[in-house]
Amino acid sequence: MSELETLRAALAAIDKELLHLVAKRREMSKKIVLEKQAIGNSTRDFSQERKVFERAQGFAAAAGLPGQTADELMRLLIDSSLSAQESDRVASQAQGHGKAALVVGGLGNLGAWFAKLLENLGYHVEVVDINADNPAKRRWQDAPDQFAVTVIATPIAVCNEILLEMAKKPRQGVTFDLASLKGPLHSGLHALASAGADVTSIHPMFGPSVNHLSGRHIIAIDVGTQKAKKVARQLFESTMANWVEMSLEEHDRMMAYVLGLSHASNILFADVLSGSQQQVSKLDTVSSTTFNAQLAVSEAVVRENQSLYYDIQQLNQFTDEALASLELSTKRLRASVLSGDKESFLAMMQSGLDFVTRRKVSEEQ
Repeated sequence: MSELETLRAALAAIDKELLHLVAKRREMSKKIVLEKQAIGNSTRDFSQERKVFERAQGFAAAAGLPGQTADELMRLLIDSSLSAQESDRVASQAQGHGKAALVVGGLGNLGAWFAKLLENLGYHVEVVDINADNPAKRRWQDAPDQFAVTVIATPIAVCNEILLEMAKKPRQGVTFDLASLKGPLHSGLHALASAGADVTSIHPMFGPSVNHLSGRHIIAIDVGTQKAKKVARQLFESTMANWVEMSLEEHDRMMAYVLGLSHASNILFADVLSGSQQQVSKLDTVSSTTFNAQLAVSEAVVRENQSLYYDIQQLNQFTDEALASLELSTKRLRASVLSGDKESFLAMMQSGLDFVTRRKVSEEQ
């Protein structure tokens, strides 16, 4: 072997040892979770995770490695452990054993994710979707009324039409939607509830690419059917998701900022770059850490379902409130720079710093 081949072989051996240690660490984390469950502690301990990161920083410094490398590596390891822990818990509970579930729109991204969750919980899952190859699987109306759970994972406008039609002849079991907005579903949800159906509404605050639900939120909208809300919540009890309840109006007002404002800001960022005279190749040669981070988020946004993102903006009655604030702040920023008003500029930055500081303190509490 040449010297280069020898070095590469040595590197491969180190990689093998690293992955072996990762697997060993993952098994150890499972044992820790079992011990936590035995003594009644919560699965995830954020204070302990902070100690893990601090310890890793010390190890990295002693080994002559950058602190960022330690942070990124430990984040990946913790994420892998959480994913394995949640999968084990979901499979072990199997609360849907012997029950059937229907997912309307189950070929879409979130619909397919939810169908998989129900399968992991032990449900026999049937999927209907207008895009199904089999014509018999395209209409929810043709599905038998024998499901313990019916999930509606369709576009927002279509979802309300389905709810209204279901209200004419309520189905057995519990029915709920996964829509990102609830105002447009007001008539359908209340019609179905008034018809005596067990119906509720939830909003998973994550995309279908997530590996585990630790730190993620599930928002539940109270439409007056407690049984349905209870069943929906039980579906997530074996996960590490945070369950949050709020009114329909409060939900949509918050979504105008959590989704609407964040989407709009990143769409604008990408659109400004696209319309600028700067060539992509030139931007890449001088890009900064901040630019790259912002571009990564913007890229993720513009690659999402464009029709869904339009609906999130256009169908929310509170969108104008958030976008008007965005426009006002943009004008204030521009005016402070063009007029040389440093005090106003600094005040905007300080206001932002105050907000993120309060948020950080709230998270730690």
